[in-house]
Amino acid sequence: MDFKILPVRLLFFLILIFSSTNTFSQCFEIQSILVDACGGADEGRNEMVRFKVGNTPLDINNLIVDWPNNSWQGVIQNTVTASKVAQLNADILIAGGCAQILEPPGGILPANAEVILITSFNMNTAVHSFGAISKNLYMIFQNNATNSIGHFANYGPAPGARTYSMTFGGTCSSSVVYDRTLLTTVTGNNAPADGATVNFTPAGVASYTNSGCVAPTPPFSVDAGASNITVCAGTTINLNGSAEGQQSLNWTAVSGNFSSPTTTTTDYEIPLSAGGTTIVLTLEAVNACGVKITDTVNLIVTPTTTPDFETALALCSTDIPPILAPTSPNGITGTWNPPTISTTASGNYIFTPTAGQCASSAALDVNITSFSFSVKQGCIDNNYLVEIVLNSTLPSSDHTIKWINDKGDQIAYNTLLFNYTKYLETLTDKANPPLQFDIIVGLNSCEVKQTFVITDTLCGIQNVVSPNGDGKNDDFDLTPLKISGLTIFNRYGTEVYHFRGRYDTQWHGQWKNGLLPTGTYYYILSNEDGEEKVGWVFLSY
Repeated sequence: MDFKILPVRLLFFLILIFSSTNTFSQCFEIQSILVDACGGADEGRNEMVRFKVGNTPLDINNLIVDWPNNSWQGVIQNTVTASKVAQLNADILIAGGCAQILEPPGGILPANAEVILITSFNMNTAVHSFGAISKNLYMIFQNNATNSIGHFANYGPAPGARTYSMTFGGTCSSSVVYDRTLLTTVTGNNAPADGATVNFTPAGVASYTNSGCVAPTPPFSVDAGASNITVCAGTTINLNGSAEGQQSLNWTAVSGNFSSPTTTTTDYEIPLSAGGTTIVLTLEAVNACGVKITDTVNLIVTPTTTPDFETALALCSTDIPPILAPTSPNGITGTWNPPTISTTASGNYIFTPTAGQCASSAALDVNITSFSFSVKQGCIDNNYLVEIVLNSTLPSSDHTIKWINDKGDQIAYNTLLFNYTKYLETLTDKANPPLQFDIIVGLNSCEVKQTFVITDTLCGIQNVVSPNGDGKNDDFDLTPLKISGLTIFNRYGTEVYHFRGRYDTQWHGQWKNGLLPTGTYYYILSNEDGEEKVGWVFLSY
């Protein structure tokens, strides 16, 4: 039968173009091609294609292959192929494998079978290693007795895609394309070399590799990632390894912790004490046969630098806070959170270094001394008193209190109660209200100042005038009261003194051209606000 008739071939490719991508999981999937086989002049007998059967068994007698080079010769299964399979199984057993190669019983490939197609039943079994396979493989052979010319296009510098197609009839078809200029050597160079292999994803995307004279069996491999990584002590890194064909995985190291040691992707916490050392991380894969393979990553650990900021700061609530520097004295840059210091409350401020400096975070503990007080003033028992009321945050001791007059002189210290009336008696130059005073309360190195004003000290009026020159009660002294009028009467109600204007100490018992006799006198006085007060005063000499 000739499947090379043009109309049939054209129909085959039309079906391929529109359906191959969607039939991988339904019928079969081309996974790998050993393009440049070993064996020298016998290369054409040793090439291989690996594919996987879908959910439905396939009959190898329906298989038709369209090689990039050469024509399809059909499949064969006989005593020769059986002997080849037996020899391969013996080699696999010696290599430590726990699976074997099988030929399809009755020419039927079971559902989900992994299959290797050999380009000739006269393959040289000693040329390619199948290694210690851990999963049974099915093998089918092309009925090629004599052709040793390669079925694929090996590496060449001239651009050119090569297509490999195969079908089991109907819509059960697939094809893949590779670029011969991308075939590699074992070292990864694009050049001619035995062992050049192309692997394909389920979507048919090609990748190029070369493991030497190794059969394209289902891979058993492990890759821990980059060989050398420079890291910072005390940090956590993400590892993205990869593995194929394994039954189990495990990350190990002499120190540090893995977040998920049995998966390819894991976080690894680097010990802070590891600075200046190299930590070897090992990713081990174990297949179904118990065979173990490993790959390693060398972590070159840079010591962590601690920003040498001050760790504590004491401030007063009235202070202007310092600016948080973005660079530490030892040169570590970063940011603060919160970014500025507030003097309303104590708190911690965290410095986070900019990435890439191998620096740890730092904390600044800011302690704010904050307190307040209020001022009460008024008359008690004819004395004008000023009182400080401290809030609950101020301790009952360990604080200082300064009373300052309008000239800046300290007039009292460490007392909560100030008697303005008594203070006024000590002055020779009596000032009139309003009078301004400052109270300064201190705690540790912090001070809070509050200014208060005495506007009226009319607590009581003296009831004795004794103008005898002894310096005590010589005058009827109303200086602090802002008096604008004073009228004095004797006990019979006769006016004996009258004054209009700013009154201070003008009356001292005089009447007309003499002095009034000893006795009780009555007065009416008025202040600048129009308020009047009536009282009595005893005059004696």
